[in-house]
Amino acid sequence: MVIVLIVVFLCRNKRYGAADKPPLCQLSNHWSCKGIQHNPSTSLVRCSNSKKYSRSIALSDFCYDYNQMSAHTHFGYSQEYESIQKIGKKISSSVAVQPENVVKNRYSNILPYDRTRVKLTYIQGEAGSDYINANYIPGFKSPREFISCQGPLPGTIADMWRMVWELNITNVVMVTKLVERGKVRCEQYWPEDHKPVFFGDVIVTMTTKTETEKNWHVREFMIQYSAKTRKVKHFHFLDWPDHGVPETSSPLVNFVKTVRLHILNENTPTLVHCSAGVGRTGTFICLDRLLQHIEKYDHVDIMGIVCEMRLHRAYMVQTEVIFCLIYLPETLVFYESIFTRLPI
Repeated sequence: MVIVLIVVFLCRNKRYGAADKPPLCQLSNHWSCKGIQHNPSTSLVRCSNSKKYSRSIALSDFCYDYNQMSAHTHFGYSQEYESIQKIGKKISSSVAVQPENVVKNRYSNILPYDRTRVKLTYIQGEAGSDYINANYIPGFKSPREFISCQGPLPGTIADMWRMVWELNITNVVMVTKLVERGKVRCEQYWPEDHKPVFFGDVIVTMTTKTETEKNWHVREFMIQYSAKTRKVKHFHFLDWPDHGVPETSSPLVNFVKTVRLHILNENTPTLVHCSAGVGRTGTFICLDRLLQHIEKYDHVDIMGIVCEMRLHRAYMVQTEVIFCLIYLPETLVFYESIFTRLPI
């Protein structure tokens, strides 16, 4: 009887000890957080002074949070996404709806805020010549690290290249195809061959095109204005369906990492655009910020980042399915660094 009792006691201790030290999430084609039970330390806070929502999640509790929030078909994330829908709704976009600027907007409901919009150099006698549908967006290192822009229309291509020149932009990120579902989502704003083409007063020449991966292309342009020339890198991600999310995460995350290597030491804004300049564009910027954040801190605040972006441009991370994509561990390889920090 004594031996039996000792065996039972040891087995119970071993079982509870395993619960106290949950196993690491294993990386495969899909991530799993099943069986991981951390005590949550997350908190949902609304800062009334900045009208910004925030939900900071300790990295050690990320799996627990994922299990809780993703239950019942991601009901928790659906509620969280719904709670931020009003952010930025009352911010003025009066310049965008002026008669001379209306035709420059691809979508009537995606308009740049007045206070964060990119202003081009005003051309004397040309009403609206300082307008482009673009906003400054904060990144991890700088409050104006990115510019979120709509895909140019036929009549705004020259404005886009003028913006690239005036702001000394050296990296452009494109996260849309030119045509999706039979509709033009973005006008081609670069020459396909190596011959120079005028776009307004800026001459653009494609010098190289590299299909680094089947999922994206890297082009290099030489742009010229007056007697001066500059180089511009163009990163074009091709594997992101309209109104959906990529089937696998690896190409997207590798793309974000590749672009980050090129803009690491840049002191000028990086231009990012899709079609509207809010959904896929917002997701790219959010992922880039998270990549850098988790290398230095032991928590993440995805909700806070999305809300901050929405205070600079409307509808950033536009749909619920894209919002959930950022959270899902099984579709985000960069969360690997979270699990390497969990206790074994």
